[in-house]
Amino acid sequence: MTVELQGDLEKTDCALKFEKPFRVKYIIRNQGEDQIIECVSLIDDSSKSFYISGEIRSRFDIMPLDEVVLEYKFMPLTVGKLELPSLYLADRHQSQDAMDLTLKNLADPRWKFLAWKFTKTCFIEH
Repeated sequence: MTVELQGDLEKTDCALKFEKPFRVKYIIRNQGEDQIIECVSLIDDSSKSFYISGEIRSRFDIMPLDEVVLEYKFMPLTVGKLELPSLYLADRHQSQDAMDLTLKNLADPRWKFLAWKFTKTCFIEH
């Protein structure tokens, strides 16, 4: 499985404007030829640096050799060098109660993560 970050970040080299919303796409690819990946995604919305528009937690399956795109709009609320809100992907097949995943229980050992704290640092300017 791979995760790729796209959207408005591709054009700007991650130099963004204060209080101007930008698009973020997480492309999650299943590179296996015979396994369906059952995922729960969670975006860390606890940061006071961004407003987030989009599903904070979602559930989906990725067929073999296929991909899923998660799309969001982020609006920076402060300037400086900031990390984007982190993406977490839990394996629903190995953690049957993965839909209970929240930011408060990320350290729970029962979760099997496919991606942990996937993020990128950007510079937000006036």
